[in-house]
Amino acid sequence: MNVKSFGNPPLTVSLQRALFITNTATNGGAFCYDLLANPGHVATLTNVVFLSNTAQTAGGAIWQQVATGVTARLSLMNATLFGNRAGLRGGAISAESSFAGAATLAITNSILWANSSQIDAIAGVTVV
Repeated sequence: MNVKSFGNPPLTVSLQRALFITNTATNGGAFCYDLLANPGHVATLTNVVFLSNTAQTAGGAIWQQVATGVTARLSLMNATLFGNRAGLRGGAISAESSFAGAATLAITNSILWANSSQIDAIAGVTVV
């Protein structure tokens, strides 16, 4: 799923009970949250499973990019991210923000297990 914003209004995305299996992309193997303009974006993913997704570069399951002057919140609740891979960073999740962008990543009651990448942080989450 590719969610991209170029202008008004701020995006609000809500997914519940979704299953993402064996998807492939350059960034965000299953979910790409690419915010290029305007503040106040919110994405909430509840009771979701990301299984065996692959990104060539970053965010095996989920990739969030926030541009200069943009604010965004990505929340995962009751999520399972298992066996996702990224070629460079963030086997499970890669959250990237430009110098003046503000990205918030909140993970609650979730399982991140056996995710991998070349450059990785604890549980496969990389924040840049």
